[in-house]
Order: sequence, then structure tokens, then C-alpha cells
Amino acid sequence: MTVPFTLDNYETTVRAVMHSDGSIEHLMPIELHGDPTDPNGSLCFRHFGWDTLERLNAAGFTAAEVCVYHDRELGYLGGLQMLISAVKA
Repeated sequence: MTVPFTLDNYETTVRAVMHSDGSIEHLMPIELHGDPTDPNGSLCFRHFGWDTLERLNAAGFTAAEVCVYHDRELGYLGGLQMLISAVKA
């Protein structure tokens, strides 16, 4: 999966919460990310931290890891890009 990931934070930062009635509570200033299907963007609910790997393991995944990549040939340019992968046991 690719999600907002913070290399220097262990704990995931929760920026917004959706309640059961569909309302959204903003815990931090609104942060919108690009969305090719919506010109208004997508609300960022979390910046994931290293605890994500433990949460994946607790959910039954194995071999959870964060891969950092940059590849000019494949067009992955700019800042560090992270890919989180895990195997469902």
C-alpha cells in the first residue's frame, strides 16, 4: 500500500476521524492530497508511522516492511517515496 508515511515517527498521527453518523472531526488543520478522480482532492486522515508494521502483524499479516525507493528510469522522482508491503498469512 502507499499511504502518507512519516519515517521519523513511530506512532501514526491521526489528523481526522469519521464518526458513525458520517460526520468528520478534524483534529489537525485540514490536509488535502491529490486525487485523479476528484479535483477537490482527498482528505488525509492519517500520517502512518512505524507502528503500522505492528498493526499489520496483529491483523494477521507477515513480512510487513517499508520500502523506500527512487528510480529515474521508472519515473519515481522527487522526494522519498515509501511502499508498505505485507503478506496475508
